[in-house]
Amino acid sequence: MRKKTKVISAVLALCLSVSMLAVGVLAASTVTLNVTSSVTFKSTGAYVMTTGQVKRGTEGSLTNLTEEDRPETDTTSGASYSYTGYSYTPIGSGSDANAPDGTAPKDLEDWTIGEIEFLDTAPVIQYSISFKNYGESEVEINITGMPDEITNVEIEGTTLPITVASGQTEEYTLTLTLTKFNESIDPAVQVNLNTSMVSKSAISESDTFTCTYEVVEDLENPTGADAIVAYLFVNDVCVLSLNSYYQDIGKTGTLILEPNSSIYFAVNSDGLTTRAGARGWGSYKCEVFDDSNEKVAEAYCNYDSGNYSVTGEVGLPYIVKSDIKIIFTAQG
Repeated sequence: MRKKTKVISAVLALCLSVSMLAVGVLAASTVTLNVTSSVTFKSTGAYVMTTGQVKRGTEGSLTNLTEEDRPETDTTSGASYSYTGYSYTPIGSGSDANAPDGTAPKDLEDWTIGEIEFLDTAPVIQYSISFKNYGESEVEINITGMPDEITNVEIEGTTLPITVASGQTEEYTLTLTLTKFNESIDPAVQVNLNTSMVSKSAISESDTFTCTYEVVEDLENPTGADAIVAYLFVNDVCVLSLNSYYQDIGKTGTLILEPNSSIYFAVNSDGLTTRAGARGWGSYKCEVFDDSNEKVAEAYCNYDSGNYSVTGEVGLPYIVKSDIKIIFTAQG
């Protein structure tokens, strides 16, 4: 009897901003690889045609999946293994029907993939996404959130960021290879892919961006009197430190950031050199919102029973492409 591996994928919200790829392998003899994919694209002044394809096979021999390959158990509405989307409205006719019609850029439509079934003779799946730049300026495409490793799964992705010249096409691939069929992966691994497509001309329109921040308290989980320290780093330099003594609740401020600045959060009590080590008790929920008030990144700076950590990181480090807002929520 052949062994099978099933991968469940759902690339949601190709709407130019944030998302999630969840990978998990369950069972022991017949291994199941559950992948729920969500890739989000945020467009800033970019005119990009995006095409996607899911492939399956072995290393060096991958075949495009079609609906004939879809498992009978998959009832996902609107699912497809291929995708075409635009960050603009295409003309729809003429020598290049995919060219922009002259209106402003907009969000892409969602891409729902559904289930993918892997055989022991086909242990590799690959997501392939191509970007054709119809704008007059270069477009920089950046994707964050790729993990360093997943147990029993080999991950390989295209080097980032990708620069797409005007009129040119570049491809991003994410390849998952199951290396063991008789061992489970538990718990499932979260892979958060956060993608931005930014026209270089859009970046040059502003020399700097504004970061506003506010410190609030979770009223259902008050902080008490102990101090929890959260640090905001910009380009590996600490620019803001907070503790949750009551004097910091309600604190607000403004920071000026350079385009393409890299930001993340940390907890540390000596040297500010790592993302571990704090003082106090409780946690800070740190949320980043872009200029359309959509949450694009978050993390938790924690202290619990002598342990210091940053957990739940999504979309970090975040590359600044617009004005942003950060909400720090102190929790007990």
